Amino acid sequence: MKGKIIQLKLREGAGRRENGNAAEKASGLLELPLQEVKRLIWTAAARAPAALRRQLLAIADKGEHICPLLYLLIASSGRGEAGQATRLAASLEALHLALETHRDIAAPGLLPPKEAILCGDFYFGLALTLAGGHPLFIQGMSEVITRFAAARINAPDRPSEAQDLDGYLQELCNGRASIFALSCALGAAHGGYPLWQSEALTYYGLYLGIGLQLKREVEIFRLSLGNKKLAPAAGLPLLYILRKSPLRDRLRSLLNKTLSGDELELFLEEVNRLDPCSYTSRVIGHCFAKANQFIELLRENMDSQTIQALKSFLV
Repeated sequence: MKGKIIQLKLREGAGRRENGNAAEKASGLLELPLQEVKRLIWTAAARAPAALRRQLLAIADKGEHICPLLYLLIASSGRGEAGQATRLAASLEALHLALETHRDIAAPGLLPPKEAILCGDFYFGLALTLAGGHPLFIQGMSEVITRFAAARINAPDRPSEAQDLDGYLQELCNGRASIFALSCALGAAHGGYPLWQSEALTYYGLYLGIGLQLKREVEIFRLSLGNKKLAPAAGLPLLYILRKSPLRDRLRSLLNKTLSGDELELFLEEVNRLDPCSYTSRVIGHCFAKANQFIELLRENMDSQTIQALKSFLV
Protein backbone atom coordinates (compact mmCIF):
# COMPACT_ATOMS: atom_id res chain seq x y z
CA MET A 1 0.00 0.00 0.00
CA LYS A 2 1.95 3.02 -1.23
CA GLY A 3 0.54 6.14 0.40
CA LYS A 4 0.34 8.28 -2.72
CA ILE A 5 -2.71 9.23 -4.71
CA ILE A 6 -2.79 9.53 -8.48
CA GLN A 7 -3.33 13.13 -9.56
CA LEU A 8 -6.98 14.02 -10.09
CA LYS A 9 -7.96 16.19 -13.06
CA LEU A 10 -11.37 17.69 -12.53
CA ARG A 11 -13.90 18.07 -15.32
CA GLU A 12 -16.95 20.27 -15.04
CA GLY A 13 -20.11 18.40 -14.17
CA ALA A 14 -18.41 15.22 -13.03
CA GLY A 15 -19.16 13.52 -9.81
CA ARG A 16 -22.88 14.24 -9.38
CA ARG A 17 -24.33 10.99 -8.10
CA GLU A 18 -27.34 10.08 -6.01
CA ASN A 19 -26.67 9.35 -2.36
CA GLY A 20 -27.77 6.03 -0.95
CA ASN A 21 -26.73 3.12 1.19
CA ALA A 22 -23.45 2.21 -0.43
CA ALA A 23 -23.18 -1.11 1.36
CA GLU A 24 -26.75 -2.34 0.85
CA LYS A 25 -26.06 -4.69 -2.06
CA ALA A 26 -22.85 -6.01 -0.51
CA SER A 27 -24.60 -6.61 2.83
CA GLY A 28 -27.22 -8.71 1.08
CA LEU A 29 -24.56 -11.02 -0.30
CA LEU A 30 -22.89 -11.52 3.08
CA GLU A 31 -25.76 -11.31 5.55
CA LEU A 32 -24.73 -14.22 7.78
CA PRO A 33 -20.98 -13.41 7.99
CA LEU A 34 -21.81 -9.78 8.65
CA GLN A 35 -24.16 -10.75 11.48
CA GLU A 36 -21.31 -12.74 13.02
CA VAL A 37 -18.99 -9.72 12.71
CA LYS A 38 -21.54 -7.58 14.54
CA ARG A 39 -22.00 -10.25 17.20
CA LEU A 40 -18.27 -10.46 17.89
CA ILE A 41 -17.98 -6.68 18.28
CA TRP A 42 -21.13 -6.35 20.38
CA THR A 43 -20.23 -9.26 22.66
CA ALA A 44 -16.80 -7.81 23.39
CA ALA A 45 -18.28 -4.38 24.14
CA ALA A 46 -20.97 -5.89 26.36
CA ARG A 47 -18.29 -7.62 28.45
CA ALA A 48 -16.24 -4.46 28.90
CA PRO A 49 -15.91 -2.75 32.28
CA ALA A 50 -19.19 -1.18 33.37
CA ALA A 51 -17.75 2.36 33.35
CA LEU A 52 -17.31 2.23 29.56
CA ARG A 53 -19.84 -0.39 28.48
CA ARG A 54 -22.62 2.01 27.43
CA GLN A 55 -20.23 4.20 25.44
CA LEU A 56 -18.62 1.21 23.72
CA LEU A 57 -21.99 -0.23 22.70
CA ALA A 58 -23.06 3.15 21.35
CA ILE A 59 -19.87 3.35 19.27
CA ALA A 60 -20.42 -0.17 17.96
CA ASP A 61 -23.99 0.67 16.94
CA LYS A 62 -22.69 3.52 14.78
CA GLY A 63 -20.31 1.25 12.85
CA GLU A 64 -20.69 1.34 9.07
CA HIS A 65 -19.20 -2.15 8.53
CA ILE A 66 -17.75 -1.15 5.16
CA CYS A 67 -14.24 -2.41 5.95
CA PRO A 68 -15.35 -5.94 6.94
CA LEU A 69 -17.67 -6.04 3.94
CA LEU A 70 -14.84 -5.16 1.56
CA TYR A 71 -12.62 -7.79 3.14
CA LEU A 72 -15.27 -10.52 3.09
CA LEU A 73 -16.36 -9.78 -0.48
CA ILE A 74 -12.84 -9.99 -1.86
CA ALA A 75 -11.67 -12.87 0.34
CA SER A 76 -14.71 -15.04 -0.47
CA SER A 77 -14.37 -14.44 -4.23
CA GLY A 78 -10.83 -15.84 -4.39
CA ARG A 79 -9.29 -19.28 -4.00
CA GLY A 80 -8.28 -19.03 -0.34
CA GLU A 81 -9.68 -21.05 2.55
CA ALA A 82 -12.60 -19.57 4.50
CA GLY A 83 -10.90 -20.22 7.84
CA GLN A 84 -11.41 -17.40 10.35
CA ALA A 85 -12.65 -14.88 7.81
CA THR A 86 -15.44 -13.43 9.97
CA ARG A 87 -13.14 -13.05 12.97
CA LEU A 88 -10.56 -11.26 10.83
CA ALA A 89 -13.29 -9.09 9.28
CA ALA A 90 -14.40 -8.15 12.82
CA SER A 91 -10.83 -7.12 13.60
CA LEU A 92 -10.99 -4.60 10.75
CA GLU A 93 -14.30 -3.23 12.04
CA ALA A 94 -12.79 -2.87 15.52
CA LEU A 95 -9.78 -1.03 14.06
CA HIS A 96 -12.07 1.30 12.13
CA LEU A 97 -14.11 2.03 15.27
CA ALA A 98 -10.90 2.77 17.18
CA LEU A 99 -9.60 5.17 14.53
CA GLU A 100 -12.93 6.98 14.25
CA THR A 101 -13.21 7.32 18.03
CA HIS A 102 -9.72 8.77 18.35
CA ARG A 103 -10.32 11.04 15.37
CA ASP A 104 -13.34 12.60 17.10
CA ILE A 105 -11.62 13.22 20.44
CA ALA A 106 -11.61 16.98 19.98
CA ALA A 107 -15.10 17.19 18.47
CA PRO A 108 -17.58 19.01 20.72
CA GLY A 109 -20.73 17.24 21.85
CA LEU A 110 -19.27 13.73 21.61
CA LEU A 111 -17.44 11.71 24.25
CA PRO A 112 -15.27 13.56 26.78
CA PRO A 113 -11.60 13.24 25.72
CA LYS A 114 -10.70 10.79 28.49
CA GLU A 115 -13.57 8.46 27.63
CA ALA A 116 -12.85 8.75 23.90
CA ILE A 117 -9.21 7.76 24.44
CA LEU A 118 -10.17 4.79 26.61
CA CYS A 119 -12.89 3.61 24.21
CA GLY A 120 -10.56 3.97 21.24
CA ASP A 121 -7.85 2.04 23.05
CA PHE A 122 -10.38 -0.70 23.89
CA TYR A 123 -11.19 -1.16 20.21
CA PHE A 124 -7.52 -1.05 19.24
CA GLY A 125 -6.92 -3.88 21.69
CA LEU A 126 -9.93 -5.80 20.40
CA ALA A 127 -8.70 -5.45 16.81
CA LEU A 128 -5.30 -6.92 17.71
CA THR A 129 -6.90 -9.70 19.76
CA LEU A 130 -9.22 -10.75 16.95
CA ALA A 131 -6.32 -10.70 14.47
CA GLY A 132 -4.00 -12.62 16.77
CA GLY A 133 -1.99 -15.35 15.05
CA HIS A 134 -2.15 -13.58 11.66
CA PRO A 135 1.08 -11.58 11.23
CA LEU A 136 -0.05 -10.03 7.93
CA PHE A 137 -3.04 -8.46 9.68
CA ILE A 138 -0.97 -7.22 12.61
CA GLN A 139 1.60 -5.70 10.24
CA GLY A 140 -1.08 -4.04 8.11
CA MET A 141 -2.90 -2.66 11.14
CA SER A 142 0.34 -1.29 12.55
CA GLU A 143 0.99 0.52 9.29
CA VAL A 144 -2.50 2.02 9.22
CA ILE A 145 -2.24 3.16 12.86
CA THR A 146 1.15 4.74 12.13
CA ARG A 147 -0.18 6.51 9.04
CA PHE A 148 -3.24 7.72 10.92
CA ALA A 149 -1.17 9.04 13.83
CA ALA A 150 1.26 10.79 11.50
CA ALA A 151 -1.59 12.39 9.56
CA ARG A 152 -3.16 13.63 12.81
CA ILE A 153 0.15 15.00 14.09
CA ASN A 154 0.86 16.78 10.81
CA ALA A 155 -2.70 18.08 10.39
CA PRO A 156 -3.10 21.82 11.07
CA ASP A 157 -5.19 22.93 14.03
CA ARG A 158 -7.33 25.06 11.74
CA PRO A 159 -8.46 24.35 8.14
CA SER A 160 -7.09 27.72 7.04
CA GLU A 161 -3.57 26.56 7.89
CA ALA A 162 -3.66 23.50 5.60
CA GLN A 163 -1.11 23.37 2.78
CA ASP A 164 -3.48 23.46 -0.21
CA LEU A 165 -6.35 21.47 -1.67
CA ASP A 166 -4.10 18.80 -3.18
CA GLY A 167 -2.14 18.59 0.07
CA TYR A 168 -5.34 18.03 2.00
CA LEU A 169 -6.33 15.17 -0.32
CA GLN A 170 -2.90 13.63 0.23
CA GLU A 171 -3.47 13.81 3.99
CA LEU A 172 -6.76 11.93 3.53
CA CYS A 173 -4.92 9.32 1.49
CA ASN A 174 -2.24 8.86 4.15
CA GLY A 175 -4.69 8.84 7.05
CA ARG A 176 -8.38 8.00 6.96
CA ALA A 177 -8.49 6.30 3.56
CA SER A 178 -5.70 3.84 4.34
CA ILE A 179 -7.91 1.42 6.32
CA PHE A 180 -10.13 0.88 3.27
CA ALA A 181 -7.06 0.12 1.18
CA LEU A 182 -5.85 -2.26 3.90
CA SER A 183 -9.22 -4.09 3.99
CA CYS A 184 -9.04 -4.71 0.25
CA ALA A 185 -5.37 -5.71 0.33
CA LEU A 186 -5.96 -8.23 3.13
CA GLY A 187 -9.03 -9.59 1.36
CA ALA A 188 -6.93 -10.09 -1.76
CA ALA A 189 -4.20 -11.84 0.25
CA HIS A 190 -6.79 -14.13 1.90
CA GLY A 191 -8.38 -14.86 -1.47
CA GLY A 192 -5.06 -15.79 -3.07
CA TYR A 193 -5.08 -13.07 -5.73
CA PRO A 194 -1.79 -12.47 -7.59
CA LEU A 195 0.21 -9.31 -6.93
CA TRP A 196 -1.10 -7.12 -9.76
CA GLN A 197 -4.71 -7.92 -8.89
CA SER A 198 -4.03 -7.27 -5.20
CA GLU A 199 -2.56 -3.87 -6.09
CA ALA A 200 -5.59 -3.01 -8.23
CA LEU A 201 -7.91 -3.88 -5.34
CA THR A 202 -5.78 -1.89 -2.91
CA TYR A 203 -5.99 1.23 -5.10
CA TYR A 204 -9.72 0.67 -5.47
CA GLY A 205 -9.98 0.72 -1.66
CA LEU A 206 -7.79 3.82 -1.39
CA TYR A 207 -9.88 5.90 -3.80
CA LEU A 208 -13.10 4.54 -2.32
CA GLY A 209 -11.90 5.61 1.15
CA ILE A 210 -11.07 9.13 -0.01
CA GLY A 211 -14.45 9.48 -1.71
CA LEU A 212 -16.38 8.19 1.32
CA GLN A 213 -14.56 10.56 3.65
CA LEU A 214 -15.31 13.52 1.39
CA LYS A 215 -19.00 12.54 1.28
CA ARG A 216 -18.97 12.63 5.06
CA GLU A 217 -17.35 16.07 5.04
CA VAL A 218 -20.07 17.45 2.75
CA GLU A 219 -22.70 16.19 5.22
CA ILE A 220 -20.83 17.77 8.16
CA PHE A 221 -20.47 21.05 6.25
CA ARG A 222 -24.20 21.25 5.53
CA LEU A 223 -25.00 20.33 9.12
CA SER A 224 -22.63 23.08 10.32
CA LEU A 225 -24.52 25.65 8.27
CA GLY A 226 -27.79 24.46 9.77
CA ASN A 227 -26.33 24.69 13.29
CA LYS A 228 -24.80 28.13 12.57
CA LYS A 229 -21.41 26.92 13.75
CA LEU A 230 -18.56 26.15 11.34
CA ALA A 231 -16.84 22.89 12.32
CA PRO A 232 -13.23 22.23 11.16
CA ALA A 233 -14.38 18.63 10.49
CA ALA A 234 -16.25 20.05 7.49
CA GLY A 235 -12.92 19.51 5.75
CA LEU A 236 -12.61 20.11 2.03
CA PRO A 237 -15.77 22.23 1.47
CA LEU A 238 -14.69 24.61 4.24
CA LEU A 239 -11.07 24.63 3.11
CA TYR A 240 -12.18 25.40 -0.46
CA ILE A 241 -14.02 28.52 0.69
CA LEU A 242 -11.13 29.66 2.87
CA ARG A 243 -8.77 29.26 -0.08
CA LYS A 244 -10.94 30.82 -2.78
CA SER A 245 -12.83 33.63 -1.04
CA PRO A 246 -11.39 37.19 -1.02
CA LEU A 247 -13.03 37.45 2.43
CA ARG A 248 -10.95 34.55 3.78
CA ASP A 249 -9.45 36.54 6.66
CA ARG A 250 -12.89 37.56 7.90
CA LEU A 251 -14.25 34.04 7.43
CA ARG A 252 -11.40 32.48 9.42
CA SER A 253 -12.49 34.49 12.45
CA LEU A 254 -15.92 32.80 12.29
CA LEU A 255 -14.63 29.26 12.88
CA ASN A 256 -15.66 27.39 16.03
CA LYS A 257 -18.18 29.99 17.16
CA THR A 258 -21.94 30.32 16.91
CA LEU A 259 -22.66 32.73 14.05
CA SER A 260 -24.83 35.77 14.40
CA GLY A 261 -27.46 36.47 11.77
CA ASP A 262 -25.18 38.89 9.89
CA GLU A 263 -22.20 36.52 10.08
CA LEU A 264 -24.25 33.61 8.79
CA GLU A 265 -25.57 35.75 5.93
CA LEU A 266 -22.02 36.76 4.99
CA PHE A 267 -20.84 33.15 4.99
CA LEU A 268 -23.86 31.92 3.03
CA GLU A 269 -23.21 34.54 0.35
CA GLU A 270 -19.74 33.07 -0.16
CA VAL A 271 -21.12 29.53 -0.09
CA ASN A 272 -23.66 30.37 -2.79
CA ARG A 273 -21.04 32.18 -4.87
CA LEU A 274 -18.26 29.56 -4.65
CA ASP A 275 -20.44 26.41 -4.32
CA PRO A 276 -17.90 24.30 -2.38
CA CYS A 277 -20.19 21.28 -2.24
CA SER A 278 -20.29 21.05 -6.04
CA TYR A 279 -16.50 21.25 -6.15
CA THR A 280 -16.21 18.51 -3.51
CA SER A 281 -18.80 16.39 -5.35
CA ARG A 282 -16.65 16.57 -8.50
CA VAL A 283 -13.62 15.41 -6.51
CA ILE A 284 -15.71 12.56 -5.07
CA GLY A 285 -16.83 11.63 -8.56
CA HIS A 286 -13.25 11.45 -9.79
CA CYS A 287 -12.17 9.37 -6.79
CA PHE A 288 -14.99 6.93 -7.51
CA ALA A 289 -14.16 6.96 -11.22
CA LYS A 290 -10.56 6.03 -10.39
CA ALA A 291 -11.79 3.25 -8.09
CA ASN A 292 -14.05 2.00 -10.88
CA GLN A 293 -11.14 1.91 -13.33
CA PHE A 294 -9.18 -0.39 -11.01
CA ILE A 295 -12.20 -2.68 -10.61
CA GLU A 296 -12.64 -2.83 -14.38
CA LEU A 297 -9.09 -4.18 -14.66
CA LEU A 298 -10.32 -7.27 -12.81
CA ARG A 299 -13.42 -7.98 -14.87
CA GLU A 300 -11.82 -11.08 -16.43
CA ASN A 301 -10.45 -12.32 -13.11
CA MET A 302 -13.32 -11.88 -10.65
CA ASP A 303 -16.91 -13.10 -10.73
CA SER A 304 -19.50 -10.58 -11.93
CA GLN A 305 -21.48 -10.66 -8.67
CA THR A 306 -18.45 -9.52 -6.66
CA ILE A 307 -17.61 -6.89 -9.28
CA GLN A 308 -21.11 -5.43 -9.04
CA ALA A 309 -21.07 -5.54 -5.24
CA LEU A 310 -17.78 -3.60 -5.15
CA LYS A 311 -19.19 -1.11 -7.64
CA SER A 312 -22.24 -0.61 -5.41
CA PHE A 313 -20.06 1.33 -2.96
CA LEU A 314 -19.30 3.91 -5.67
CA VAL A 315 -22.51 5.92 -5.38
